[in-house]
Amino acid sequence: MPLVSLKKLLIKAQKEQHAVGSFNVLDVQSARAVIQAAEEEHSPVILAFGEGHERFIPMDLMFTIMRKLARKATVPVVILLDHGSFEANLRAMDLGASAVMYDGSALPFEMNLETTRKIVEKAHALGIDVEAELGHVSMEEGNPDKGETDMDEPIYTDPALVREFVEKTGVDALAISIGTVHGVCLKKPEIDFQRLKKIRDITDIPLVLHGGSGVSDDDFKRCIREGITKINYFSEVSLFVAENIKERLQKRMEKNYYQDIVKWSQELFKERVKDRIRLFGSSNKA
Repeated sequence: MPLVSLKKLLIKAQKEQHAVGSFNVLDVQSARAVIQAAEEEHSPVILAFGEGHERFIPMDLMFTIMRKLARKATVPVVILLDHGSFEANLRAMDLGASAVMYDGSALPFEMNLETTRKIVEKAHALGIDVEAELGHVSMEEGNPDKGETDMDEPIYTDPALVREFVEKTGVDALAISIGTVHGVCLKKPEIDFQRLKKIRDITDIPLVLHGGSGVSDDDFKRCIREGITKINYFSEVSLFVAENIKERLQKRMEKNYYQDIVKWSQELFKERVKDRIRLFGSSNKA
């Protein structure tokens, strides 16, 4: 199936009142798992690769893998660069991304706006959709099992800036900061639903929720009801796969081989993605 437009996919999700899951992939196994999960659930899906993941696999290799798998898929698939710099966005456009996400969230408002506008201008000339971030979703690092945490300060999205940002940049989707946190959270995020409602009342652009791993199922459902149409979800999937593999390795008495882990990781990744697809309401929406 040809790659699909992020904008069209999310506008459809708005009308049908569900959200499309965006799942980061780092290798062939995780990419295949996401595609298989979407096909088994008859759901659209977004394959995402973050610039920060290049420490695991080169971007050009991963985009080749994603494009090949997406074109064989029987459901709509978007290939997205997630949290990319200006330079990474340009590279992803050359590598065949159907959408890019420019992350200028840590920059001053005017600089974020102007750089986002330049990305949009280049991307739209190539028929590529653009997601941007207004406000800054913080990142939580450390070892949750040991109570370690290192969190940068969040900058909540200011509803008063939304209209200007959207109109002057021409972005196709907007990631907002309303209390979620990147990474596996030590405590349940407190989502500012009033802020989400204000933003939704200001603009009809598709809204994106980053930092989904710590959000409860009930809060996800409410976010979708209040206007979120794309949900980024990765850290909890990664932890789910790793913890289950660790448990299997500890229980098995026979020898374990690398290929065993490869098989398990794909199965577990698919299992968790299918669960999230059902929660986000996109099953049978392909």
